[in-house]
Amino acid sequence: MSGLLAAQVRPAPLHFLQDVAVAHIRARQFQSGFFERALQIDPNDALALAGSAETYVNDYLYGWGDPGTDYEAKVLGQANRAIVLSPENIPAYYTKAMYLSETGRPGQALDVTDVGLAINPNDVLLYMPRASAENALGRFEQARTDAERAMWLSPRDFLSPHFS
Repeated sequence: MSGLLAAQVRPAPLHFLQDVAVAHIRARQFQSGFFERALQIDPNDALALAGSAETYVNDYLYGWGDPGTDYEAKVLGQANRAIVLSPENIPAYYTKAMYLSETGRPGQALDVTDVGLAINPNDVLLYMPRASAENALGRFEQARTDAERAMWLSPRDFLSPHFS
């Protein structure tokens, strides 16, 4: 029995992890191109602006981006514009809050999540950057409460591992 258990917990081979990373980068490139094309068709598409901003957040967080990219302008500029065009655009609030939280501005990230949660207090997407910002500010009980609320609202949500 122990041999079977050991086979189940072995780490993935390196080539598999490399293949996953390559697939993820290709998916990101496709996603980025998709949003760029949508914005060529309609430069005021608020969801495309939020999606494009999120691809820049991912580039920044995972180190995939071009060193010459102005992430402040790309992320915050597009997210802010998306919010102005469509104030109920929760993905724009999420993207902006994630970027602010991950760039050392947890207080600003909380302000953004508060506005988004005032629009829809049951939107699970905003609880991840909120909990991250609360942790950064040393408000551990509030971060825990936010994470528990997200898991309660959507126990099978794909983001749930981020909260546990």
